[in-house]
Amino acid sequence: MKIIVVSDTHGYMHRLKDVVEKNKDADLILHLGDGAKEFFEVKKLYPDLSMNIVRGNCDLGYDHVPNNEIFDVDSHKIFASHGYMHNVKDGIDNYVEFAKGNGADIILYGHTHKRLIKSEDNLYIMNPGSLSCPRRYGPSYGILNIDDNIIMEIVEYEN
Repeated sequence: MKIIVVSDTHGYMHRLKDVVEKNKDADLILHLGDGAKEFFEVKKLYPDLSMNIVRGNCDLGYDHVPNNEIFDVDSHKIFASHGYMHNVKDGIDNYVEFAKGNGADIILYGHTHKRLIKSEDNLYIMNPGSLSCPRRYGPSYGILNIDDNIIMEIVEYEN
């Protein structure tokens, strides 16, 4: 299963649309928040694609969007959240423990605008960075491939 993971688009609809266009073969496109407005606009353009979003702290007026989602994929459980409710800017240890407490072995979050890929002890963690205003590096998104193995990749966004 190929999952495209984006976060923190903050109004950059053209970048989100471009990532979706380049990855129409994905099984799921998952937005980790702070971009609900453009997410729903892009989703209208691609009604046949599987797309989902969790709410970020800047997604005001989108109270119908959940703060967290849990996905079962094969024998894995993915926990996805923007991360602001778990104070990930102060570190991810509490968030990781919360997600593990919900049975997750794949943990996805945004909010910090800092990309991260980490795996240890059969636990996989990804922050795809930001498509709009990243910290440290350029705009990016993630690809999560789940089959016999789990492969996580950060992709530099290029126009």
